[in-house]
Amino acid sequence: ELQTCFQYKYNYQRAKYKDLEIIQGWFKLIQNIITKYTIIDIDIYNFNKTRFIIG
Repeated sequence: ELQTCFQYKYNYQRAKYKDLEIIQGWFKLIQNIITKYTIIDIDIYNFNKTRFIIG
């Protein structure tokens, strides 16, 4: 018999990250910051879900 088992509660806040509008808004914000402070692409690295490093 096949069963499904969930070990954690459904996290609505995390599920919102799959919403295309929210994701696009976040990238638009980052692009505006990059433009405002004239940050070049080579200076942006380690870009993940927790932070990104400029330097």
